[in-house]
Amino acid sequence: MRADCDMMRRNPGSLSFMNTHPLTIVLGIVALVAALGIVISLIRASALMRGYEDLRNEVGALSKKLKADVFRDGDDLVVSGYHGKLPAVVRFSYADNTPGLNIRMKAPSTFALSIVPKTAQVSEGGRVAVRTADEMFDARFVTRTDQPTQAKMFLSGKQTLAQLQKLCCSSKTFLTMSNGNMELSELVIPSPYTDRHISDHLDSLLRVAAALGQMPGADAVKITAYQREKNYVLRTSIAVLIITGILVVVSAIRDRQQESAASTAGAEVFNSGIAPKDEPRIAGAEGWRAAQASDFDTAAVAWLSGQHRGEISGRFEGMFAGL
Repeated sequence: MRADCDMMRRNPGSLSFMNTHPLTIVLGIVALVAALGIVISLIRASALMRGYEDLRNEVGALSKKLKADVFRDGDDLVVSGYHGKLPAVVRFSYADNTPGLNIRMKAPSTFALSIVPKTAQVSEGGRVAVRTADEMFDARFVTRTDQPTQAKMFLSGKQTLAQLQKLCCSSKTFLTMSNGNMELSELVIPSPYTDRHISDHLDSLLRVAAALGQMPGADAVKITAYQREKNYVLRTSIAVLIITGILVVVSAIRDRQQESAASTAGAEVFNSGIAPKDEPRIAGAEGWRAAQASDFDTAAVAWLSGQHRGEISGRFEGMFAGL
């Protein structure tokens, strides 16, 4: 029975999580958060490019060029960042009835303009068709606007027209401008040299934006970044884990302090030999201690030792219920 009792006293202390040093707990939590971050990062990276594995290198180069975030919007793969000082978004899609490539860029545009292939059945766009200085370009594309005066002023620049010709590189390309925005769409993702193709389009759009900035009233156009819905699941999970870790550490420190205080109290009891529950009942106990074997007569101690087994001290226990 005594051995069992000793085992019961020892096991809780040896297995208690709270006996672990708080620094060890902190390091464990940091390691757990780091491992969780790595696992989640690998899972997200795998899910991010699912279905677009053939564009992995191109997307990597594009994200560096735009210093961009790469994320999924439904089944589409989106690269959102800045080109120059202008917000730019590149979207890839394999969905039906959706352009394979879509590029949007903020620009100080004060009027609406659309350039679409002549073979396209498009009812949208401005009501007025305008011509450029390039007859071959006009033979392939239709340019429409609701502000013909501004559009003609814009299209009169040779450098501007040269950039528009680069942008409208095929019969599957559509270019539109509206207040503060430019948008280029291609029905299929260009291949090969996808990254160079898109990079050239971004550079041309940047030059077109500079030309739009020279138009009257362009200074009044406010350029704002594209907004997207943020996913707070990962951030919330990590925050909850960190908060939980902090609470565990605080609890461990508090328990250790309580154990330390209890140990100190136990040491005081051991030094004085007076139990805390007995001390209030003994008047003037401060400064006194229970007698030890060395305080008794040597012969008496020898006689008592021969009468019973046990430690000789000034503390006696007994059962006095019948008195």
